[in-house]
Amino acid sequence: MKIKKSLLFAFMSWMKNGSHGIAEKKKVIIMTKNGKQATITKGKDEYLEMNDYCEQRYRLFLKQWLEQGQDFLFELMAMGMISVKRNRQQIGLMGVVK
Repeated sequence: MKIKKSLLFAFMSWMKNGSHGIAEKKKVIIMTKNGKQATITKGKDEYLEMNDYCEQRYRLFLKQWLEQGQDFLFELMAMGMISVKRNRQQIGLMGVVK
């Protein structure tokens, strides 16, 4: 199974809500929790490869989306945008504080 790029941000927000740590490397996105590692290989294609653990999590994400409807995705996107904004503000403050 592969993940569509247009769902990646919402999926990563969902994983973060589930207490997964998220790290981004040059060619891979790594999400970890309790020693388990979900990986998504970045690329130019519309659909991206993922490992087995990530696929299990993605199937659960898709199931919740089907059960809860489109608002589920909108809420995840909004939470993700708030998190990005908060991170940018903290980075900006780090440049001021010495």
